[in-house]
Amino acid sequence: MAMLLAISMVSKDFSKAYFGGLPWYGWAGVSVFLVIVGFALALRDANRARRLLAEPVPPQDDVNKGASSISEEDLERLDPGAPEYPHPVIFPERCIGCHACVDACPVDVLAIVNGIASPVARDQCVEDTSCQVECPVNPKACIVINTTKKIKPRPVPTRDPAFMTNVPGCYIMAMFPARR
Repeated sequence: MAMLLAISMVSKDFSKAYFGGLPWYGWAGVSVFLVIVGFALALRDANRARRLLAEPVPPQDDVNKGASSISEEDLERLDPGAPEYPHPVIFPERCIGCHACVDACPVDVLAIVNGIASPVARDQCVEDTSCQVECPVNPKACIVINTTKKIKPRPVPTRDPAFMTNVPGCYIMAMFPARR
């Protein structure tokens, strides 16, 4: 009898240690509580998703809205006798000489000459358009013409004549080298 009592005491202590000291109805209550909370969270998320789907979708901006273009007069002034294949055209009055387009070009079509970017091997252009995307100036100083690619504009802050951007207290200035 003492053996049975010792075994029942050991098994009782073992079950309390194994189940964290809670009786079966305690664990059942915790389980029911977790199921109810999970069901409530699922209903809340479903209602939120339903409301988001019911809202009208705002009109999206045109992808090419911020893309730069070049007029026929500018093209004739900057690139007389322009070939029909894709190649970059640089606006020297906009270029700040930051090397972004030169670094972005994978085949060294552009180089810095007298402090501004210049196409030095335009016939080697592979229509990568990364030079136009990386140009930090707005409007763009580097434009790839005769391209068939859709070029997504990179968000660039606007700036006023005092060089302050649309972010208060943030200024963008470029030091221009003296041109002769």
